[in-house]
Amino acid sequence: MLFRSRLPLLQRATVDAAVSAGEVSVSPAVRGCMYLVPRADAPLCLRLASQLNAVRDQRERERAGIAEGEMETLGKLVQKALIAHGPLTTDALRRVLPKGAVRSLGEHAKKLGVSSPLPGTLRALEFAGAIQRIPEGGRLDTNTYLWHAAGDNVQATAKLPADQDSLHAQLLDRFLSFAGVATLADFCSWSGLTQRSAKAARAHSAAVDISIPDIGPALAAPTALATLARLDTAHEVVALLPFEDNLLHLGFGPALFVDESLQDLEVPNWGGGGATRLGDAAHMSFRTVLAEGLVTGFWEYDPDAQHVVVHWLREASRKAKQRVEELADRKSTRLNSSHTVISYAVFCLK
Repeated sequence: MLFRSRLPLLQRATVDAAVSAGEVSVSPAVRGCMYLVPRADAPLCLRLASQLNAVRDQRERERAGIAEGEMETLGKLVQKALIAHGPLTTDALRRVLPKGAVRSLGEHAKKLGVSSPLPGTLRALEFAGAIQRIPEGGRLDTNTYLWHAAGDNVQATAKLPADQDSLHAQLLDRFLSFAGVATLADFCSWSGLTQRSAKAARAHSAAVDISIPDIGPALAAPTALATLARLDTAHEVVALLPFEDNLLHLGFGPALFVDESLQDLEVPNWGGGGATRLGDAAHMSFRTVLAEGLVTGFWEYDPDAQHVVVHWLREASRKAKQRVEELADRKSTRLNSSHTVISYAVFCLK
């Protein structure tokens, strides 16, 4: 749904083919989340994930009783096995490793969720760019991955800036290229970086300072300036936005796009936690209808009726309603033919 809301003509087979060819990859990134990223962004994602997980990983090794150098030794055996046997799942990899290479860490470690050094070893190798995960079967609708040797990523990761401020500046520039316009606080909320780190990154960033009425100082990607100059045409846009769409999720939330009379409407939060005001919603469960420059309703796919259902929150023009109905018809046809919802966060759609 996310892909087709932004790129209606994109075919599922095209996305899977790009993953299989390595043009895009599934990668850990910020906040421990998995992202679908272009090949060029994978080294940055891996380095950031490594930094953000370093303290937790070290604590896990110490508490589980993993000896110094044990993961490094196991990592060499893992790489050797993947080169010899080709891509393997974690279970298949365990079976081809030399007997005794993966030891049990005992009941104490098992209670911590760490039964052996292998998961941590795979994570360390992935962060270093030495191995890469590929969805089994070449399809994104799976939780099973194959590991394969990926030496080229080691070289690409090594070319990243050594200092954290420059590295975080690259992340800030990527973030703004997706969000278009956002505040530094928005960047911190998305990335998990502190305000101090974000301010240090800003000094090395290509971001442009702007001011937004009723909000104040904000940042914009240089590429967004041309779009901002065409804001008078925003009312012409009609879209059925996906869950957690960049427009509402990465920047200022739905408040700027919701009529004043609807700000107090209660909506459910994704992940639980009860309801919240629509004007305050940071992670709203509903998918939104955008028309005439505002969030005008919600939409969802009804599997029984096999059609997209739209609930209008405010009155819209006949032309806007007709265009929304046409989008709903087209989306229903595509969803009926694919029967698949891809839930990865996408690091490259703008």
